[in-house]
This record gives sequence, structure tokens and C-alpha cells, in this order.
Amino acid sequence: MTKLSVIIPILNEEQSISFLLKELAGWCREDDEVILVDGGSRDGGVSIAEKMGFHVVVSERGRGRQMNRGASLAEGAVFWFLHADSRISNIARSELDLIQNNGACWGHFKITIAGAKTVYRLIESFMNLRTRISRIATGDMGIFVKADVFRSIRGFPEIALMEDIELCKRLKFGKPFVSSKRLLVSERRWEADGIYKTICLMWLLRLAWFFGVSDQTLSRIYNREK
Repeated sequence: MTKLSVIIPILNEEQSISFLLKELAGWCREDDEVILVDGGSRDGGVSIAEKMGFHVVVSERGRGRQMNRGASLAEGAVFWFLHADSRISNIARSELDLIQNNGACWGHFKITIAGAKTVYRLIESFMNLRTRISRIATGDMGIFVKADVFRSIRGFPEIALMEDIELCKRLKFGKPFVSSKRLLVSERRWEADGIYKTICLMWLLRLAWFFGVSDQTLSRIYNREK
């Protein structure tokens, strides 16, 4: 069976991290490991994780840096990168064994957005279709990669934004395994910033990245608009 390293970057996740960790506590096999990588939280998220018995390491802020830091310490055959506000109750642990059995070197899940609004069904359907066509997954889709492959491509680029897109580009040589199971992702960013404003912002950022705008500039735009 595949030993799995679950790597979770966190930054001020006090409101959400306990839900995911409770799921992982009963979901992981005995030899699996969960590595949380904190980028400088100022809330109680780290304390909550440690009180629940999970290992937290410290890194420079930035998802790419944090996930690379976690991977540098990981011992599993497969690395699974999860956002802290994900929910995994719809996914069987055996799904992560399939990457070892079907010839794929990486993959991801389709997503369901947690909110009940009809517009979320349209958004998630479009996101899943776009990813299937482009083979470019976003970080909230729970990207998983064989450890040796991840190391061979030097992991995530340590840039301020779009690290997930660039990782998928580095993995273009291999067709991803896309699980039929769905990862439940939080609707919080859509609700906090406005659904249509968030859609426009995401498209603006992706388009600007395609045309060569720097990650630092995109990060300033993203954080100003949050």
C-alpha cells in the first residue's frame, strides 16, 4: 500500500483547520503522515493543530515555499497537497493508492463548492471542465504527485502567486489521474469578496499571468482586492 504524506500550508486558519484535521485523524492509515506548514499565523490555528496532536513546521510565507518545505521533510511515496479549508469526507483513502496502480505520476480531484447557491454548481462545473481540457489544476483540487517525480521537477516554483499552475506545467509530460470522487472546497472566498467579483478577479489574474505579468504584481492585485 502507498504511504501518503499529506502536506497542508496554513496561514491564520483558526476557523477552519480543526474540521479538516478531525477528518484526517480517522481517515489516514497508520503509516501515513500529516505535515502542516505555517507561514506566520497570528491566530490560534497552530495551537489548535498541535493540541490535536499534529506536527506543525515553520516556513517563509507563500504557498509554494510552504508546500516545498513540507515536501522536504516528507517520507511518503505520494505527496498530497491540501488547502486547510478542504473537506475530504467524500474521498476514500484507497483513491490515493490508484496513482501507484494506473501508471499516472500525478493527479487531482474534481471539486464541489460547499455553498448551496445554484451559481456554485455552475462555477464548479466550469472549473472541472476547464481543468480536464487544459490539464492545469488549481491548488484547491487537492493535487497529488509521486514523491520522486515531485523532487525531479524541483517541486513548486517559489513565486507569490500561480504556483499551482506552474507546477502543473512542469508535470505536462504525464497525463494526470483525475479521481471520480469530489473534494469539498469552501465557499468562503466567494462569499467574502462577492461571487461575480471573485470570478472576474480570477480570470483577470490568469489572463495577466498568461501575458507575462509578474507574480509580485499579481500578488499585490490579489491582496488589494481581497
